[in-house]
Amino acid sequence: MSATIKIATCDDIHLIADFLVMMQEELRELDLRYDTLIKRLADKFDQVTWFLFYDENGVPFGTMYASKQFAYWKDSFRYKIGGVYIKPEFRGRGYYRQVMNLMQEWAKSQGAYGFLADVYTGNEHSAKSLCSVGFTEMDYKNYTKEF
Repeated sequence: MSATIKIATCDDIHLIADFLVMMQEELRELDLRYDTLIKRLADKFDQVTWFLFYDENGVPFGTMYASKQFAYWKDSFRYKIGGVYIKPEFRGRGYYRQVMNLMQEWAKSQGAYGFLADVYTGNEHSAKSLCSVGFTEMDYKNYTKEF
């Protein structure tokens, strides 16, 4: 078993959208229309770095994005990660750990000092997965204001 990561290009938008739709179907958090999702991804593609994950046979099995977040208190940056999805048949086989190790190597090569991930309250699967690869819960609360 061996995973690889690839920085996605605009040509990969449909594959990323497929994975995100699968994720939303599992989580039942949002009702995203596929065509709307494709447009959103295309319109904002240059604002984050999307990744695709492949198994040893070149079969794509997941995705995630990384977005630079400046940390003025460290004069450095970390990557906020999100949209993390791995197909169910690839879970529990070590692929997630491999992917996260590869993502960490990539982030370090870019000069980052770490990762940040937001997890919705109640999404215990994501929280446990992140902790299993060395993430720790922070003593922060997030606040939002929409307008």
